[in-house]
Amino acid sequence: MAVIDWYLFFNELIPDTIDHFARAAKEALDRRQVVGTFYAYMFEFGGDPEYGHNALGRLLRSPQLDFVAVTASYHDRAPGDGADYARAPITSVNLHGKLWYHDNDTVSFRYDDMHRARQDRATVARYRKELGVTETAQETLWQYRRGAGFVLGNGIYQSFFDLHGGYFDDPALMAEVQRLNALLDESKQHDCSSVAEILVVSDEASCSYATFESGFLQQTLQPAQVQLAKLGAPHDSILVDDLTLTDVNRYKFVLFLNCFHLSDAQRRLIRRRVLNRNRTVLWGYAPGLFDGPKASVRAMQELTGLRLALAPKPDRVQARISLNDRGAQFGSHGVPSPRVIGHEHIWAQLVSVEDHSATALGTLAGRSEVVLAMKSLPGWTSIYTLNPVLPASFLRALARQAGVHLYNDRDDTFYASRSYLTLAADGPGPRRIRLPKRSDVFEPFTGQRLCRRVTEFNHEFHAQETVIWRID
Repeated sequence: MAVIDWYLFFNELIPDTIDHFARAAKEALDRRQVVGTFYAYMFEFGGDPEYGHNALGRLLRSPQLDFVAVTASYHDRAPGDGADYARAPITSVNLHGKLWYHDNDTVSFRYDDMHRARQDRATVARYRKELGVTETAQETLWQYRRGAGFVLGNGIYQSFFDLHGGYFDDPALMAEVQRLNALLDESKQHDCSSVAEILVVSDEASCSYATFESGFLQQTLQPAQVQLAKLGAPHDSILVDDLTLTDVNRYKFVLFLNCFHLSDAQRRLIRRRVLNRNRTVLWGYAPGLFDGPKASVRAMQELTGLRLALAPKPDRVQARISLNDRGAQFGSHGVPSPRVIGHEHIWAQLVSVEDHSATALGTLAGRSEVVLAMKSLPGWTSIYTLNPVLPASFLRALARQAGVHLYNDRDDTFYASRSYLTLAADGPGPRRIRLPKRSDVFEPFTGQRLCRRVTEFNHEFHAQETVIWRID
């Protein structure tokens, strides 16, 4: 507990220090200018408390700060199977009246030419992967549009940043930057508020309860963001304490990612705000196991409504889930074809389900313990998963059962707000986009009306193509 307390103190010290200097800046400027800071990297750094980014909730309470500047993630940027996503719970920033400023340092197809003369080829190859380098100018344009779709889908702002100097030195790229900047400026006239029916909840204090440089924690937070971006419906993402500020009525599917630690007040908040209105709630690993210095299996059971069991140490298992027939057939379509699911790099002490009144969906791969199960409770449905990083297709099936409107039923990167839709295709072919209500569909750059009063429309995609639509 002494280590946990020190980690909590260390992370709180960072925003307190920022607040001190932000106050000095505000006073020096007679409070006439906005002040912000680079912060909010919890997902990006896998929740590691030694990075000092696990106190966003404390930072957002500062009256001195107007915005956070957040660089685009350096994981899974590749066209097609990659995505743009937030480095921390993005919706919480808006709930506290702050602005999320997206520092878009996307590179381009010029990467190889720019770094051809460098001697450290291993570093060049590593950055090539991390930065999601494109092969052609056209792929770069589509990647720029995917980033713009992320901005429009989350109602935030961005700037293009030339990371190493030279990535934009191409007429076609600069012409696209001009088009996108004009589109983003014009979007201020339209409603970019959220239409999400999915809420993702994570916790900062819980990160201090994981082991030193926890591979489990890293793989729990960051990889989940890619799957969520490919679910086919938008989601909001908050810190657990911000349930007090959130209008939860429109959310039908709620996911708790890393809430291993929950205080009594947080448990009461979850019960009051979330566990009702026929919602489906998906609990990640060991929800509510800790409360301060206490660990309690009973507390997990009372929160989730499931009989959960904690295996004795040192039973550390690879958290892969073998779907049974019920799990494999779950949902009418979109269920993953592999019978073993869950991120392959997650290892943890086993927390399984020993509840005969629950429906087992999957067992620990190679063993008999139930680690994916669902149970209907009065007013809500509880689902537990040992592995919090489930495939987008399986999450889509859960969302469908929960009554969430799905715009797309493929594993494509998808963003949506009230006025904009963006789809970045992971593979060529037709897509059918389904709208929640009858709408007009516009080409956003020219304003041309493409469809009038439709509930769905089709588009034929090239591989890795990104298309943005405005809807009204």
